[in-house]
Order: sequence, then structure tokens, then C-alpha cells
Amino acid sequence: MYKYTDALQITMVIFTILLVGAIFGFIKFFREDEMKRVRRLLWMIPIATTMFYEISRSPFNKDTWMVFLHGIIIEAILHIIAYAYAAIYHPKQTIMEKFIPTVITLTESDFFWYGFPFAQVLFDDSYICYSVIVTFVQTLCVHSIHMILVLRFIPDAVEKFKAANDPTPEEEVPLGPKQHTDKEDDGNEDNMELHDIKQNEENENQTDEQSNVSEKKSEEPSKKEEAEAKKDDEEKSQKEEEKSKDENKNSEESQGENKDDKEQSSSTPEINVEHGKDDHPADVPQEEEKPVNKWYYRQWLIEMYAFVNQHNLCAIAGLFWSLGVSFTHVKMPSFLIMFTYDLEKASVCAGLFSAGIFIAFHPFKGAPVVDVIAACVNHFIIKPLLAIAFGYALGLPHSIAKFLVFVYIAPVGSYGYMLSDQAGWKTSMVTYSMYWTMICVLPVYLIWAAIINATHMFE
Repeated sequence: MYKYTDALQITMVIFTILLVGAIFGFIKFFREDEMKRVRRLLWMIPIATTMFYEISRSPFNKDTWMVFLHGIIIEAILHIIAYAYAAIYHPKQTIMEKFIPTVITLTESDFFWYGFPFAQVLFDDSYICYSVIVTFVQTLCVHSIHMILVLRFIPDAVEKFKAANDPTPEEEVPLGPKQHTDKEDDGNEDNMELHDIKQNEENENQTDEQSNVSEKKSEEPSKKEEAEAKKDDEEKSQKEEEKSKDENKNSEESQGENKDDKEQSSSTPEINVEHGKDDHPADVPQEEEKPVNKWYYRQWLIEMYAFVNQHNLCAIAGLFWSLGVSFTHVKMPSFLIMFTYDLEKASVCAGLFSAGIFIAFHPFKGAPVVDVIAACVNHFIIKPLLAIAFGYALGLPHSIAKFLVFVYIAPVGSYGYMLSDQAGWKTSMVTYSMYWTMICVLPVYLIWAAIINATHMFE
């Protein structure tokens, strides 16, 4: 039997991390686009290294890999349920348009982030690998199929995928905190410009007054000075006439030599490169910069990446390591063990924290009620029952089967939200179901712990 206090502590820890993330989101300490970047970073590195570490240290035996078969069967049944739901209930939509968000909602879950605390408190650290194996089922089969469905059946899915992953420079997030708004900065700049203009006008008025005074004083020369000035001017004019005659003779000789050079230079007008460099006529439209088509945003490459990605490669590498250890008994370096274990603990906290930020920015009202109820019933009732049924059918050990019940109760996963965002659905069945399943998961865990204790399930 499980202690209710232990189950309550685990669920309260999960809920507290979600609540802290939501509080930081409400006070705008973190923004929604920053949450998306953190979530993307978690899926790029920590989840992949965790899959390698946990699978490599799990024993390569029947019980371990029956969990993999257990996960494939459950995911296949959930896809059938999603298609049946879309065929029955698709208001103002085709079956395929309804099926894609439905199957993402019913099958995507963060098994590792919610299974990790239960493994450490109610079970043992060795049980963490089972939540990772179930996650491997999702990365290998579920994520890839859903990505291809979005790319094939959602209009302009590649462009939306590109916009979600590579924002334009106007949408990029600054590295430092923003202390002043743009309006305040513009107002301060305008005030400074007006102040400078006023100072320049005052200085110009002062200089004009001084020049007028000096001109009045200079207009009173003596008569003697005027007579002497006239004599000097006459002498200078005579000397200049003599010099001009000599210069005319020399210029006539040089004109014949430079005539050809002047004709050539006159045909090419002088252009000032620096002046008017950035000036464009008002009538001539400027050329718009064409977006760079990056080669890795081609559809076939994205579809290939859905299968050949860091998660699946690390999981397969961990599988080969586990197989090699069973024959060679080689131990993993202690540095690698400590590093990956610390990284997976940090990824659990960061993942739940970013989910709390999502709660803060998502609207509370406007949910598709029928779809959200269907998602809650699926995640909190149907999936645990399927885990129990196929745990019996495949002959899994009782402790592993119990742990998988808690794993499959996990709410709608963050990868489903990423697919919804890449498909262009800002608020949809996926996002509202993720919102409400995270809020309602606390009492559900306690109810299932009571059911397992009361019925003596798997004993």
C-alpha cells in the first residue's frame, strides 16, 4: 500500500512548481515567447541526454522492453479512439481537420516530467527508465506521425513551422531587460531635440546683435584713411592688369593641350558617393528584402527529422550501450553519470515551470467544453485503465504495472502545444485541454492512489 501522505507530497510538489511558474507569468517576469524558447531548449538537449542515460543503465531483459510493447499498443488504441471521436463529432469541420488536433490531444503527454517524482518517492530510481521508455515510444512513433500529419494536411504548415522556430528581427526577444517603454524613449528624444533647437536660436540671435554693433562702428572711417585706400587700390589694379596679360598668354598655350581631356571629362558628370547615398525618390518604390529560404525548412527534411532526431538517436545509442554492458560489464564514467543525472533533475523542474508560465498566458474562458471533457476523460480514466489491462495481458511485474498507471495519468504534453503553435492554432482543443488537465491533475493522482490501495490492485 502507498501512504496517502507520500502521494499528497508528490502531487503538491508538482502543483507547486506549476504554480510558481504561473505566478512569474502573471507578474510578466517571463513572457510567453521566452517560455517557448525554454521548452524548445529542453527538447533539444536535456530530454535527449536523459533518454540515453536512463535506457543505457536499464537492464536489457524481457520485463524492461515489454514496457515498450505496452506503450505501442496503448498509443495505437488511442489513435483509433481519436479517429472515432473525430468521425462522430466534427462540427463545421472535415473528419481530418478534427482528427489532427484530437489525436494530438489524446495521445501526447509529458510522461517523464510527471513520472520522475513518483519513481523517486513511491518506487525507486530504477523505475525512472520505464517512464523514459514510454517517452521513447512517443518520440519514435507518435511525435513523428503527428508532425507528418500537420505538414501534409495543414495549409502553409512549412511556413508556419518556419515562423514559429525562426522569428523575424522585429519579433526577436532582446537579451537584456527593458527598463523603459518605446513611447517614453521617443518622448525624451523629442524633448531633447526641442531644447537643442531653442539653444541654437538664442545663440544665433546673440551673434546677429554683436555683428550689427560692429558694423555700425566700422561705418565711421576718417577721410584720410579713405584717400589713402583709393591710392592703394589704383596701384594694385595696375599690377593686376599686367599679371593678367601674362597669364592669358600662358593659358592660350595650355588650352590646346588640355582640350581633349576636357571633352572626355565633360561627358562623365561628377557624382558625390557619400551625399544622397541612402536617399530614394518618393515616386520610386524601394526593393523589398526577400526572405532567405533556408535549406533545412524543406518539407521532406522536416519529415525525415521527425524520425531521425536527437531523441531517437540517443535512445538507440543507450539501447546499444545497455546491450554491450550485459556482455562486457563496462561501467559508465562517473562524471557522465553525475552530469546526466543532474541535468535530468533540472529538466523536470524547468519543464514543469514552463508549463506553469503557459497557464498564466492562456485564456481561462472560451474553451470547447465537449473537447476538453473528452480529453480529461481520456487522460484520467481511459489511459490508466488501458495501462492496467495490458499490464495484466503482457504479464508485467506488479510494481512496474502500478508505476505505469501513475505515468499514464499525465496531462496533455508540451510537444502537443508545440505542434499546435507550429500549425498556427493559437488557442485550440490542444491548448485548452493542456490547460485544464494540468489544473485538474492534483486530485486525480490522489484518487488513483486511493483506488490502488483500496482494491489491492496487482497483489
